[in-house]
Amino acid sequence: MLPMATRLPATMRALELQAYEQPFEALMVVEKPLPHPGPGQVLVRMHAAAVNPSDLMFLHGKYGVQKPLPVVPGWEGSGVVVAAGRGLRAQALVGRRVACAATSTDDGTWAEYMVTSAEHCLPLLPHISTLRGAAMLVNPLTAWALVNIARRDRHPALVQTAAASALGAMIRRLGCRAGPHGDQRGAS
Repeated sequence: MLPMATRLPATMRALELQAYEQPFEALMVVEKPLPHPGPGQVLVRMHAAAVNPSDLMFLHGKYGVQKPLPVVPGWEGSGVVVAAGRGLRAQALVGRRVACAATSTDDGTWAEYMVTSAEHCLPLLPHISTLRGAAMLVNPLTAWALVNIARRDRHPALVQTAAASALGAMIRRLGCRAGPHGDQRGAS
C-alpha cells in the first residue's frame, strides 16, 4: 500500500473541452474544484492517461456519448486511489494503484484527479507499470470481446481495419493463441 497524503488540494488542473465543433481549438487547461467521491466512487490521482481513437471521436462529438459541456475528456488511465466514498469496494481501493475508466456521465481522465466508480477500477499488480496500466482497459477488453464473439459464432476469420494499431496487434495475438480452430493450440 502506498502512503497517503493527509491533505488533498482544493483545486486541480484539467484539460477541458469547451465545444465539440472544433475540439482542438476548444481544449483548454483550466483550474477547477477537486471532485469528491460519492457512494461507491473513488478519487484517483491520475498518473497517466491514454489517448485512443475513442477519445478523438469523443472530442468531435461522434463517439455515441456526448457529455454536457464543458467536460474533461479521456476514457482510461491509471493512478492511485486517494479517497473513497461509502462502500466496501471503494474503501478497499484507497492507497492502491489502479487502471481506471471514466464513466459515461462524469469528467474523464485528462486531469490531475478523477472521480469514477470503484467498479471501473482494476488494481495493478506490482510488476505492471503505471504507464502500461493507463492502457489496460479499452483496447484489451475490446480485442478480447471481438475475438470471443468471432469464436462463439464460429467465424473462420475476423477482419479489423487499422490492423497495425494497438487494437489490431492485440487481436492478432489473441487470434494466434486460439489457433486456426479456436482451440488454444496456436502460437503466441
